[in-house]
Amino acid sequence: MSAFDRFRVAVLAHDFHRAVAEMDENVELYNPASSQPLVGREAARQTFAVLDWVFSEFEHLYVLEEPSDSPADSRRQAIVFRGKAGPEEIQGVDLIEVENDKIVRFTVMVRPIVGLMALGQAIQTAREASPG
Repeated sequence: MSAFDRFRVAVLAHDFHRAVAEMDENVELYNPASSQPLVGREAARQTFAVLDWVFSEFEHLYVLEEPSDSPADSRRQAIVFRGKAGPEEIQGVDLIEVENDKIVRFTVMVRPIVGLMALGQAIQTAREASPG
């Protein structure tokens, strides 16, 4: 099982310590709210803890993969997901880059704009309610 597969299993089990363990020490997390990435496993752990609190009805819909002839030690895959932030339905894609069996880059794209705004507000509320 690859880092990508172990990550997916851990996320769906709400085991974010195990999910973050699949990431490189200097993983880069790109999100729709910032032009600069969050960097490192601790930033990833904090981000996923907040997202777990914010999202309801979260599910992975399907996975997109590179052709099987791409190098095994450097893969790019995507997870298409849906969930809710408050009453707003959110659809998104996680673009995940794996090198040497560790996630090195994680880019999130979310739609629609009202869902993105609701997600941003819910994340802000969660961070204010539980600093650190």
